[in-house]
Amino acid sequence: MTACAWSTHSLYCCILADIESSHQVALLSYIVRKMLVHKWTRLLATLMLFGHALAMFSKRQGPDRDISDKAKKFKANIDDLFLSNDISATRAQSVYQDGADCDLPGWKKAAKVGSHGSSTKHINRDLIRLLTRGCLWPAFFYAPVRVWDVKTQQVILVQLPFLLPHDLLYVLANRADNLDGFYCTDGLCQQSKRHLDKVSAELQTRLIAIGLWGDGTPCNFDRTQSMESFCLNLPGLTGDLGNLRIPITGLNKKFMAKGKTEDDIMEVIAWSFRCLLTGVMPEYDLHGAKLKGKAAKWAGQPVPKAILTEVRADWSWLKATFRFPQHNELDGICWQCDAKPEDIKKCTSDARWKTNRCGHFDMVHRLLEKGLTLSPLLGCPYFRTTCFLVDWLHCADIGVLCDFLAALFLLLLPKLPGTNQTQQVASLWQCMQQFYKQNITDSKLDQLKYSMLKQPKKFPKLRARAAEARGLVPFGLNMANTFLSDNVEHEKTAKLAMMHLHLCYTMLSPTVFCPEIMKANSIKFCLLYVALEEYDPVMFHIMPKLHMFQELTQMSRSCPSLFWTYRDEEFGGTVAQLSKRRGGSNNPKSTAESFLNKFRAKHDDLPRI
Repeated sequence: MTACAWSTHSLYCCILADIESSHQVALLSYIVRKMLVHKWTRLLATLMLFGHALAMFSKRQGPDRDISDKAKKFKANIDDLFLSNDISATRAQSVYQDGADCDLPGWKKAAKVGSHGSSTKHINRDLIRLLTRGCLWPAFFYAPVRVWDVKTQQVILVQLPFLLPHDLLYVLANRADNLDGFYCTDGLCQQSKRHLDKVSAELQTRLIAIGLWGDGTPCNFDRTQSMESFCLNLPGLTGDLGNLRIPITGLNKKFMAKGKTEDDIMEVIAWSFRCLLTGVMPEYDLHGAKLKGKAAKWAGQPVPKAILTEVRADWSWLKATFRFPQHNELDGICWQCDAKPEDIKKCTSDARWKTNRCGHFDMVHRLLEKGLTLSPLLGCPYFRTTCFLVDWLHCADIGVLCDFLAALFLLLLPKLPGTNQTQQVASLWQCMQQFYKQNITDSKLDQLKYSMLKQPKKFPKLRARAAEARGLVPFGLNMANTFLSDNVEHEKTAKLAMMHLHLCYTMLSPTVFCPEIMKANSIKFCLLYVALEEYDPVMFHIMPKLHMFQELTQMSRSCPSLFWTYRDEEFGGTVAQLSKRRGGSNNPKSTAESFLNKFRAKHDDLPRI
């Protein structure tokens, strides 16, 4: 195979074998469009589309289209528009009223929202209550959480709603036909599976692996506000169930009191995981008060035992929530080793930080020595700092890859047709368009400007989304092989670096992943990257994420695609959609209730595992 053909073939296999289900939809749609050109393949194309289900809880899922009753299907569409914040409650109620006037069956109750009780203007409240009536999801657990009061500019205590892990697992287990599905570990990475097996052997019992993801997502039109969400997943499951994401709680970042709100939320979550390990639903809350309502009825009932196995997040969220070191701290930049800022460029196999590893208690000691308090999440049974996983999306796709691709493209520009940078970038864009036509790429750049490669007073960095950058890996290799000369030392170095980076990407599929091959190519790429910086420290500038890239590709021995956050980030889009404001009360409790209620109403049918 030629280098170009091998690049395309490798990425194609990687996408088919490993990409998230939500992205497979785009891939299959592309294939179908190509197939529809030929009449004899139309039937096969139709079968492909109907045979592929959308990812559960995907923001692109939309309402249930399998309803046979046309009036119910129409109403479900209006419900979804309201719950997705595409229309306001007032507008939804007016449509319901029009439907009721047309004698559509089942529309009268929705048409009457806002006309109950002493207050007749709470259309949103009444509509939410109607849509969550008979909800199978557990009731909210309210716990005191310190938040920032925007009006008084001080920290106050509010009762924040939660969908807690032990309550969620209880209702999901009661709905399941067979609990064996919960104990599946096919989706776990090697590191998480080793941790789960070790704890299971020590306790001599079967355990369910649970994962946690947290991040902030812009939730208004100008991206000036964001929703901080904390979400649960079952990382051992595969297929559509592996895409399952359930919010635990969330609130606007402007209500977050630094170092206080996160700790209070994590304390509640840690208590829930302590309940899960007992295997019995609790009778008292974390403060010793007797539970009330539905939770009191569940007290003493058995629940499958589970532990928190992995936490996925980006570097900044780990710093803000758990006080983990950041990239410029002189006494250490990593929670997994003792690397310091000057160690970022030390990439040889005998680098000191690769042998001086940080275990759980080493990291706890470092935090306490710096006078920092520990996150209550570390109080989860058998939870360790080693359960925090480095994310490929942030450290590689929008980190090292975007840095290197931008520098590589800048190196290529003088070799392309054009008398100035604008014309040369246009030539690069034409080459990219030709690549897109000849190769299946699930996410494409829609334009390319010089400012997307290099901005004034900043180091080169490709301004692209993670999937867009990942799709350009074989393009970068093809361009390097075509235009860079083996007779020029720095060009040959750049070509070899791109080749080894590409080989790292071919290892992303669990079916072909080999930690030794990944490690070997990662070391070679990093060494070549450092050598290129010595040639041109401005163009090939090493950023701190290169250290995280090495931790992920050389030290973890786990396939990165098994715990990358593409599905989590997509769910972040769902969070933004559900939390977009259209008026009403604007305080931590009401916004969190609205967010969680709309999730429960939008997904009123519990998944069966």
